[in-house]
Amino acid sequence: MISATMINMLVDLDASLWSRVSPKLYRATLDRGVVLSERQGVTATQRAWLRRSFGGLWSDEVSTGYAWFASDWDGNELGFAAYDCRLDFPWLRRWRAQPDVGIFGPMGVAPSERGNGLGSLLCLMALQALASQGYRRALIGAVGPESFYEKVCGARRVEEFPRAQIFEAGLRHVLQSVATGKWRNR
Repeated sequence: MISATMINMLVDLDASLWSRVSPKLYRATLDRGVVLSERQGVTATQRAWLRRSFGGLWSDEVSTGYAWFASDWDGNELGFAAYDCRLDFPWLRRWRAQPDVGIFGPMGVAPSERGNGLGSLLCLMALQALASQGYRRALIGAVGPESFYEKVCGARRVEEFPRAQIFEAGLRHVLQSVATGKWRNR
């Protein structure tokens, strides 16, 4: 069930962020045969997997930024965490104008991989990438699992707004963008 409100969360990108990554988790992930790779945009295979697995605009959104991807040795996608994506959503606009704030998300993990730490690892790797670009904070927009981000990276809620308000304001822009294939990037 979709919540009637949308939540934005903020993360401080300080040195304590990496203390949340267990070396054992990283090693165990690699020992399971998971391949981690960072890239700008998406491949055709990744785009198809994003559409099939998560739907919505996620494949288009991830194609405008960077992401850490996890796959198995056979090339099957297992998860991703995107950052610095450039689609112009109304709930991100105020934050994009702040030079010390990077944008995190979307992120997702295949159902078969949930609960084993892969999502946590991908999340922290993407946040570290934003920190290495010089950002001091990261916005996690339109959060789904709020408790996950609180636990994994110490994110805190900074905004809550009615979902209907956002979609009424941004629906026309999103529909025009989808129809024309022209995204207004910022």
